[in-house]
Amino acid sequence: MLMFVSAASFVFLSRLNAASQQAYRDQQTMRALKEAKEALLGRAIADANRPGSLPCPDTDNDGSSQLFAGPNCPSYVGRLPFRTIDMNDLRDGSGERLWYAMSSNYKDYDSGELNSDTPGLISVDGNSDIVAVVVAPGGAGAGQNRVSNSVADYLEDANSDGDTSYATSGGGNFNDRIIIITRTELMAAIEQRIAREATNCLDAYAIGSGTKYPFPEALTAPACGNVTFGRISGVPDRDVNVPSSDPDVQDFQNDLDALQAALNDYVANPDATTNNTLQSIADDVKDAADSEPLKTILGDPLSEQMKSMAEDVKDVADNLPPVQADVDAAQDAYDAAITAATTILCPPTTDGAMLAAWPAGCFIAGTYWDDWQNLVFYQVADGYKPGSAATCGATCLTINGTGSYRATVLVAGQSMAGQDRSVAQDPPANYLEESDPANGKSNVHTGVAPVIAFETYRRSDTLHTQVNDLVLCMDGNTACN
Repeated sequence: MLMFVSAASFVFLSRLNAASQQAYRDQQTMRALKEAKEALLGRAIADANRPGSLPCPDTDNDGSSQLFAGPNCPSYVGRLPFRTIDMNDLRDGSGERLWYAMSSNYKDYDSGELNSDTPGLISVDGNSDIVAVVVAPGGAGAGQNRVSNSVADYLEDANSDGDTSYATSGGGNFNDRIIIITRTELMAAIEQRIAREATNCLDAYAIGSGTKYPFPEALTAPACGNVTFGRISGVPDRDVNVPSSDPDVQDFQNDLDALQAALNDYVANPDATTNNTLQSIADDVKDAADSEPLKTILGDPLSEQMKSMAEDVKDVADNLPPVQADVDAAQDAYDAAITAATTILCPPTTDGAMLAAWPAGCFIAGTYWDDWQNLVFYQVADGYKPGSAATCGATCLTINGTGSYRATVLVAGQSMAGQDRSVAQDPPANYLEESDPANGKSNVHTGVAPVIAFETYRRSDTLHTQVNDLVLCMDGNTACN
């Protein structure tokens, strides 16, 4: 009887010990997977040349990423390049090195835009928009030869074929453990970085410019005046445009404003009435540009450009509803004509107390800023724009109903349902959102009328499903640091 009890106890203790050992191995596996994920995220966030990019996998088991073959990684699945991401030789609970697969459009090679709108091409258990997976292969299964570098000798079932579809479970010998990196979690951190870099640059500019901030770049060219909301321009705009006092120029300016309004109205509400209005106002602009004394004021080249532009806008009315390509061409012609006429319509006065260039390293064309510039918007309070007294009072900006800020930067999150970012808009509803515009909760602003209220939410907030814009404040590094 004593021998039976001792044998039973031995079996029980052996099983308990085996279970304990397996639990320890599982913990080691999860710890290694989490460390690998954190290291990949950290590298992507800090990448100096292409924020958000990931290293090519290691296909020869030396711990380092493979070199590019032209613009591509030799393979988008392989072992985790632990040396490249500055990690120790991470192993799972069975002692195996980790494997890693990445979305090909997130490679660390500048061959296309990489920003909030870049989708992840990997799926796990049918869930898409994943940019990378790290896989712990576990112990060798039947038929696996672990002296090779073949994925099928380490991963099983759906994970073994080297494509972009992965699974967390399978049959037979399946023992892979997976951790994922989604586009949402990666880009949340990159958006923070881009917003912080933009605010730092704008604040640095203001420090050297009497605490004032430059005008934003207009989303669509105003006929006269400056805008306080738009995108960040390639060169800081410190020119205060003052409307001409010449009555003929003022009348023409009103015609141009009316033409833009009529084009917007026809696009938004295409019917016979808006169609006729657009044609009539286009004819008014064409006639005015060809009449004296305005023709002499404009000069022949600009007069002809204005008449050609009016014809382009009128051509939009040839179709009801309008054709988008015609609308785009007309808007481009309008913007170009307004820009050419700026010094006549609105003779500029430069605010000489402000810097003529951005601080070193800021908003440089030909860098990753090119990928983000269309997603970054900027508002300056009336009291801190060029030509102002650098004090805003009632015109200071607020975020979520609080604060007293000189300027704000907004970074658009990934596009939401109904947003088409191939279409330029003012207001930019294809980029920014609003939760309750009737009560002043909106990031969708016109660019001309001064607006002071903005909203932003944490990803855990319910309203983040309606408004995913990141908004940061600027106040000379007093509270917004």
